[in-house]
Amino acid sequence: MTIKILLVEDKTSEWLLEINNGESEIVEVKFLEEAVKELSDRSFDLVLLDLFLPDSKGLITLSRLRSVTSEISIIVLAGLKDENVALEALQLGAQDYLIKEQITPELLKRSIRYAMELSHSRRLREESDRRFQAIFNQSLDLMLLLTPDGMVSQINQTAENCTGLSPEAVSGCYLWEIPIWNQSPETKTILQEAVKKGAEGDLYSCKIALFMVEKLVKTVDFSIASAIDESGKTAMLIAKAKLSGEDRLVTTENLQTIEKELYELKSKILTTVSHEFRTPISTILLSSGLLESYGHKWLEERKKSHFQRIQGAIERMTKLLDEVLVISKVEAGKIELKPESLELENFCRSLMEEWKNDFGSDRLIRFSYNGNCSTVEMDAELIEQILSHLLSNAIKFSPVDRPIDFELNCVAPLAERNNGLAIFKIRDRGIGIPTAEQKGLFQTFFRASNVGTISGRGLGLAIVQALVDLHGGQITVESTVDVGTIITVGLPFNTN
Repeated sequence: MTIKILLVEDKTSEWLLEINNGESEIVEVKFLEEAVKELSDRSFDLVLLDLFLPDSKGLITLSRLRSVTSEISIIVLAGLKDENVALEALQLGAQDYLIKEQITPELLKRSIRYAMELSHSRRLREESDRRFQAIFNQSLDLMLLLTPDGMVSQINQTAENCTGLSPEAVSGCYLWEIPIWNQSPETKTILQEAVKKGAEGDLYSCKIALFMVEKLVKTVDFSIASAIDESGKTAMLIAKAKLSGEDRLVTTENLQTIEKELYELKSKILTTVSHEFRTPISTILLSSGLLESYGHKWLEERKKSHFQRIQGAIERMTKLLDEVLVISKVEAGKIELKPESLELENFCRSLMEEWKNDFGSDRLIRFSYNGNCSTVEMDAELIEQILSHLLSNAIKFSPVDRPIDFELNCVAPLAERNNGLAIFKIRDRGIGIPTAEQKGLFQTFFRASNVGTISGRGLGLAIVQALVDLHGGQITVESTVDVGTIITVGLPFNTN
């Protein structure tokens, strides 16, 4: 991929010419105002910025450029005597700095690569934050964000509507101090225990009385879950009070958003169902018509063949309806986890044998197992649905002669905790998913542009996402076109 670089410097540098080998498209300007115009007229991936130009000096140069764009990575160029200024530039948003007298082509390449990776990571983090805030504020349940010790940092719109509280009134208060709960010592103890369990990484849930607007008191399902950072520590707690339908207060904006999403989903369902039902219905009509007209003349073998076609068509339609209903039930909260004692390794190996029968023994599926989660408490039926959808996709979208890897890794419970993590990883070496389309991967009825004539309805991964969310788990996807796809699912489990 060609990197588009804007060089803002009043003299051409030899080291820049040495790296311009086709991997970079470089535009050179000598004045800050020229740089501002270039950034306004076209897009760049990176700016190499000399802080001392004929028409601008020092940190003002960076500030002026940042006022034009806040997204592009900037590497500051400075002389030996200006290194302190360059360090201050990092505080103002530059990704890196280079001392001009010390620049080599290799050092410049490394700095560019670092700046691009840093910028990419920042954009991913910002996009993740935006998605979380959108989900948080549009949730129809009352939600609060807490520090690990239980101090309220944010409440969502539903919490404001239902309780009459403002963000300013609760920010900085501990969860058990805000006046939406019964202020009895017992309630305070319950909330403090919930915060403690959540901070330790456990999902805590209970029934609790909630004071609504107009002094209404409702008993709600209350839960606290932890959000873990990259180091494995609790970064924040998410408290949720699940409201019944009649208790939910929806803003006009949220209602319009919900109505639009429901309309789009309804349209997709009607379009997909009508399209997917057309072929099996035609098969049923044709075979039943032939049986009615000529069945009395046919041998049993021929009649059996047509009956099997009818049965297969009905099974395809039934499967489609079942998949749509699974998503609907999860979203409506009508599917509950039913943990049971499970020998997880043996369970996965048994699934492997079933898959071989379903997909044929010519498919090489390699199973590996690490850790220790031989006997756990998990929902076997839902796990089977998750893994079956993932493996079905891996087989469907990869050539017969390429192996598929199925890994089970178990992270043991930490000391004084009763829950661990089962990590399922399925890797194929198939067609892959275009990078630009991966953000829509878990949307209902989504199909990538490169699937061609490969059959499918775009429901499998939407179901997987819904069931993973139901478990309080996580799912990640790594995919490259014509290389393959790795899907990793982490699900918590309890030990016996």
